[in-house]
Amino acid sequence: MIALITSQLWTILIGATLAFILGMFWYNEKVFGDLWAGEQPHRKMPEDFDKDMTKLLTISAADALLFTTIALLLHTAYGIEGVLLLAVAVTTGMYANTVARGGTNKLFFIDAGFLLSQLVIITATILIISG
Repeated sequence: MIALITSQLWTILIGATLAFILGMFWYNEKVFGDLWAGEQPHRKMPEDFDKDMTKLLTISAADALLFTTIALLLHTAYGIEGVLLLAVAVTTGMYANTVARGGTNKLFFIDAGFLLSQLVIITATILIISG
């Protein structure tokens, strides 16, 4: 029992760390960062994001931990089908959120692409560690 819990904790920590690192690259100004910032309906200046960087990084880390935990729970309960259900839910929710905020399709594809890429990394981590 303790070995299982330890394995699950390592899965969550490793998956969340890899997902967080992906975000650092994905939203880097040389990848999608400048494009993403320019598509934000509520603020157009990338300098606005620099002011709140500590807050954004903290929220991103917490999000990665939560996202990994949910993926692990769904995988444990339903197998890969549970993770696929999460992918559909995340994509649908991201689209609704983008539309509600007045965002563009470009913004949706950047954000949804990131979340689905995170989910692929998290799922790979789950499969490698959990077997």
